[in-house]
Amino acid sequence: MSSPAIDGQAVLPNSSGLVNGVGNFTATLKTAGTRSLTATDLANNSITATQTGITVNPAATSQIIVTGLPSTTTAGVNQTFTVTAQDPFGNVTPGYTTPIAFASSDSQAVLPTSAPLTNGTGSFTTNLRTAGNQTFTVSSGNLPAVLSNLTVNAAAASVVIPTVATTQVVDINRTLFNPLRVRVTDAFGNPIAGNTVTFSALLVVLELPSTAV
Repeated sequence: MSSPAIDGQAVLPNSSGLVNGVGNFTATLKTAGTRSLTATDLANNSITATQTGITVNPAATSQIIVTGLPSTTTAGVNQTFTVTAQDPFGNVTPGYTTPIAFASSDSQAVLPTSAPLTNGTGSFTTNLRTAGNQTFTVSSGNLPAVLSNLTVNAAAASVVIPTVATTQVVDINRTLFNPLRVRVTDAFGNPIAGNTVTFSALLVVLELPSTAV
């Protein structure tokens, strides 16, 4: 007899003969849902027997799965991702209620608020802001944490910051004591290379009070 099951993960008994027309077999179903088992006579495959309506419930939650996070992002851009609680066989576990927590190596990151899943799944949004290689960690209770590595690229240049003292007093037609130096960054302080900066001078005329005679 053979026993195929409508469960791609099922562990089925080996084909075997019966003893006095009877045989005891063991099968393990691993995919949650409504399943069936069918036994077929190898000598005459027109002889079959099927048990339907077998309800397979998920096993205990053993892992959280994170999907939707890209490997590369731009500073300040929202990224939405999905967290799913699963058993060891990849079945969603709707009854898992332990809150999901988030952490990142990016001290400027905007992280989602810790919250439980709904029916074993949840959608969250994060926003990393510091350029470079960053980590993003999703954890929940005693389950293994999920660590994602992301490359964060700087956003568009938006700020010009002086890097030396800007207040200097010199005589007319004299070179400044300290050279003018600036740093170009995005809105989150990430340096931007390859930009051209122009300077302009503002003449301030001081009007001295008249001296009484």
